[in-house]
Amino acid sequence: MHPIIKLNSNWDLSQLYYSFEDPTFIHELSQAEDDFYKIKTLLSEDREISSEYLLNCLEYMDTANLLLTKVSSFVNLTLMVNSSHSEALHFNNRISSLQAASQQSLMLLQHKVGSLDNIEKLISDCNELIPYSFLLRESYKTSKQNASVVIEDIILQMQLTGSRAWQRLRDSLDGAAMVSISLKGEEKSLPLSAVRALASDTCQETRHIAYQTELTAYKSYEGPMAACLSAIKGEALTTMQWRGYETVLDRMLDVNKMDEQTLSVMMESIEAHLPAFRNYLKAKSHVLGHKNGLPWYDLLAPVGQNSRRFTYDEAYKYLVDIFTGFDKNMGSFIKNAFENRWIDAFPKEGKVGGALCADLPSLRQNRIFANFSGSYSDVRTLAHELGHAFHSRCLDKVPLVMRDPPTPICETASLFNETIVQEQLLQAVSAEEQLFLLEAGLRESTQTVVDIYSRFLFEKEVFERRKSHNLSEEELCEIMLSAQHTAYGDGLDPEYLHPYMWMCKVHYYIPEYHYYNFPYTFGLLFAKGLYARYKRKPEGFMEEYINLLKSTCSNDMAGIAVQVDIDIHSRAFWDSSLEMIVEDINHFIKLCENI
Repeated sequence: MHPIIKLNSNWDLSQLYYSFEDPTFIHELSQAEDDFYKIKTLLSEDREISSEYLLNCLEYMDTANLLLTKVSSFVNLTLMVNSSHSEALHFNNRISSLQAASQQSLMLLQHKVGSLDNIEKLISDCNELIPYSFLLRESYKTSKQNASVVIEDIILQMQLTGSRAWQRLRDSLDGAAMVSISLKGEEKSLPLSAVRALASDTCQETRHIAYQTELTAYKSYEGPMAACLSAIKGEALTTMQWRGYETVLDRMLDVNKMDEQTLSVMMESIEAHLPAFRNYLKAKSHVLGHKNGLPWYDLLAPVGQNSRRFTYDEAYKYLVDIFTGFDKNMGSFIKNAFENRWIDAFPKEGKVGGALCADLPSLRQNRIFANFSGSYSDVRTLAHELGHAFHSRCLDKVPLVMRDPPTPICETASLFNETIVQEQLLQAVSAEEQLFLLEAGLRESTQTVVDIYSRFLFEKEVFERRKSHNLSEEELCEIMLSAQHTAYGDGLDPEYLHPYMWMCKVHYYIPEYHYYNFPYTFGLLFAKGLYARYKRKPEGFMEEYINLLKSTCSNDMAGIAVQVDIDIHSRAFWDSSLEMIVEDINHFIKLCENI
């Protein structure tokens, strides 16, 4: 039984600073700026590099980054709940400059280490360098794939008027797009982003109209958007040549600490399981009254009924009970997060949308940003963000300069938490609500597996063709439709696909981070595989799981997985992960047969 407490649904930032006039805030912001200036000077010195010199640089960077995370969190978290907060906005540019200085200091260190031929001796001569050994070895290895410091600096400068300028143009074109739409007999003028959001509306007619309106809207600015995409991908091909990579994908595998074999076997397994996902889409199509496969406009449509609503206090009790039953320490962790005001729960005027988890390493705490409205989805979202928080606290002993887990592993703890909640929810609801919950989970899994597979195929073909010419809007639409046909097959109605997905997915336009999405497929399937392993052998699992999370900043993906005896080079592992989703698909199809 839980004692009756009155939860405060607003987070507490006073443990950082009590206000923007707080003398400690002003002093620590200035101190961080001074520290990064001194670090740049230190790393720019032409001198013999000793173990002591490297340790001094790294410890100095840790100290500066600790201050940076503290002051930047206070500014950024304040703006999340009040986007027009004048004092926070006043400091925003200084925070951005500090973050750029932090990135530059790491780049200078990597180049400095890359010039060495005795890195192993330097590490072995200094025990204090051992916690930094993975960063130093990775810096040495990746430096061989970087251009010189001069060229890298030129790349950064050129991007300001190159790919980053094209990205800003893309964002301004898409953000400014307003469309006229007729809904339930009423003419409205809405931002295109609001029309896209209608894809998950409960009314099929609204979804259909929104889809048609969206596709029509893209025609008015498809030419400039194609120019933006073509320029960004062309720049990527050029910079990869300077850095010595054969392909852009090779670079992204390095960034994500993955190897080609892992990606290859994961994709092979996905391809083998595409028919199961198509069976889910056809079953959903049948429920929604379609006969030729699911039209794109119903891809995100909800199915089934969801009558249960949660108050914030009920969500707290529900999550604490679930996770205490799974592991007492995890339950205590979640209880502490709620009761000690780590969470800003409810929508309010001036608060931005979405959800995220912020790490506050100076406090060894987190802050969780949510827009809780009481749905099952909101409870899962809280569990998701609390998973990120749990992962953060497992890294408390990792040097801050290294505390940047590769993207594929970042979602493991959050999606693992979601899986735990989903399993418990399914056991406690009616068949109609089971249908709703299963479909909501399968909808997300299909986006993460099947749609991301189509995005991977699209981007690979775009890079291949971009080697010889700029791509037109017609060619980009043709490539996108081909990728969707390959991925979705007969699960979707071929008359209602989405040729303009290359325009609405901002990920394609991020300089320096191409093939943005496949790490999220890895994250989902790795979390599923972990849960399958837990179900097979629960004894001792939590100790292994925590050790895995602790290792996520000091190894590559294959080395991290070995911590729990998982071989990500094995097709069998990916098959077992996908089979968990197939079980849900089969359960969903059975429930659909009774409708």
